[in-house]
Amino acid sequence: MTRSTRPPRLLAAAAVCAVVLAACGDSDDSSDEPAAATAAPAETTPETTTPPTTGAPETTAPPTTIAEDDDDHDHDEGDHDHDEDDHDHDDDHDHDDDHEHGDDEAVEVAEPELRLVVADAVEPVVRVVRHSDGEVIATLDMPGTVAVSDAGRYTLAAARADDRLEVVDPGTWTEPHGDHFHSFVATPTLTDMGFDVDDPTHVVGHGDLIAVFNDGDGSVMVLDQTALSYDDAVVASLDSGAAHHGVAVALAEYGVVVLTTPVEGESLPDGVAVVDLETGEELQRFPDCPGLHGEAATDAFVAFGCTDGVLILEPHDDHWDARTIARPEGSADGARTGTLAASGETLVGNLGSGALAVIDLEGGVATAIELPVEMRGFALAPDGTSVVVLTIDGQVHLIDPATGTITASTPVVDAFELPEGHGAAPIPQLAVVEGHIFVTDPVNGSIVELDSSLAELGRFDVGGAPAGVVLAG
Repeated sequence: MTRSTRPPRLLAAAAVCAVVLAACGDSDDSSDEPAAATAAPAETTPETTTPPTTGAPETTAPPTTIAEDDDDHDHDEGDHDHDEDDHDHDDDHDHDDDHEHGDDEAVEVAEPELRLVVADAVEPVVRVVRHSDGEVIATLDMPGTVAVSDAGRYTLAAARADDRLEVVDPGTWTEPHGDHFHSFVATPTLTDMGFDVDDPTHVVGHGDLIAVFNDGDGSVMVLDQTALSYDDAVVASLDSGAAHHGVAVALAEYGVVVLTTPVEGESLPDGVAVVDLETGEELQRFPDCPGLHGEAATDAFVAFGCTDGVLILEPHDDHWDARTIARPEGSADGARTGTLAASGETLVGNLGSGALAVIDLEGGVATAIELPVEMRGFALAPDGTSVVVLTIDGQVHLIDPATGTITASTPVVDAFELPEGHGAAPIPQLAVVEGHIFVTDPVNGSIVELDSSLAELGRFDVGGAPAGVVLAG
C-alpha cells in the first residue's frame, strides 16, 4: 500500500462577517471562514439535476484572467490514454495494493473525475456532486452541521457543535505511476478516520500539513494529509494555554507551528507564539496583535489580522522577525482586518465589510479599496493579479489590487443581507479554484460556476442549502 500523493487543492474564499467581531469572534457558526459552512439534520435529494452549460455567455466587461495554480485538477502533465505498448505494468505493481481506505470497489478511469463536496447550511449532510453533469451521486449523513475543508485526497468536515472532525472520501483520486498517472473513482463514503475534538473551528492547510484549532480547549491538532488513511496522521498535538477563538499554521519547511496566544477573559487572542513542530517547545512569542482574527501564509511570511492593522512574521535562519503594518489612513471607525488572503508577495485583507486593504509588504503600508456595496467575501487569484469579490447585491467582481479598479462585474445570485447573530437565514458563499469561481445559492439550492473572466459556465441544482464547497479529484 502506498500513500496517495495527489497535491492539495486550494479552494478558499475569504468570507467577511457582517460585523467582523460580532459575527466572527464569538460566533458558533463558521460563516466567516473561506470554505466553511454550516449544515443540519435530514437527508435531502434534489428533484432535478441541471448539468453545467457548455457555452459561456459574454460579459460586458473585458475578461480578466486569473492565473491557475500549478496544483490544478487538469493533470495536463500526464496523458491518460493507457496504451499497453507505452506503459508496461510490471507484475510487482498491483493497483489493488495501492488503493487506500475503502477502495475495494475502485474503478480505474481514463481521466480524473472532478467532484464537488458540498456542505449544507441547514441539514447535517454533505453532498458529493459529479462536476461533469451536476448529478448528486451521494448524500452523506454528518453528526451535525459542518464546514468543509480540502485535505488532498480527502475532505475534512468540521462539526463544531458536535465536537467532531470527520474525514470524507469523495471517491475520486489520481496516483502517480512512473512517468504517468492513474485515476480512480469509487463510491463516496464517510470514513471511520474521524477525530473527537473540542469545537474544531479554524482548519488551515499549508503544504501537506493541516492545523486544526479547537476553540473549546485551545488545543491544536496538526495532521499530515498524505497519511489520513494511516494510523500516523497526527503529526503534533499542542496546547495554546486556554480556550479561545484562535488559529494555527503549520509550516513544515521551517519545522514550526505558529499559533495564537489567549488573553484571560477575552475570546480573541492578542498575539502568536512560534512553536517547534516536533518538541512543542515555544521558540518565540509576539504579543503584538490585539483582537487577532484571520490569517494567511506563504513560504515567505505569515500574516494575522489585528484591530490596529496586520501582523507580519518573516522567517530568518535561526529566528523570526515581526512587524505591524497599520490600517490604511482614514479607515472608518471600527473597520479592521479580520480576514486575509495571500499569494506570492501579494497580501489582501478586508477592511470591515465595505472595503479591501491591499498590504504593501516592501513599503510597509496598507491602501484601502472602497467597494460599491458591502461584500460577503473575497478570494485572491493564485498569482495575485485579481481579487474576486462577492457583494450583497448578488454580483461578483474582479478587482485589480494594484490600481483598485473593478475590471469586470456580473450578477450571479439575488441580493441578500449580511446576517446579524445566530439563527439568521443562510447566505451565499464564494469559493475560487483553478481560475473558476463557485458561488453557492442556498435560497435556490444551487451552485453557480463562473470562469476567470466571470462568464457563467453553468448551475448545479444540488438541493438543500449549499454552503461551503471543496473540489476533489
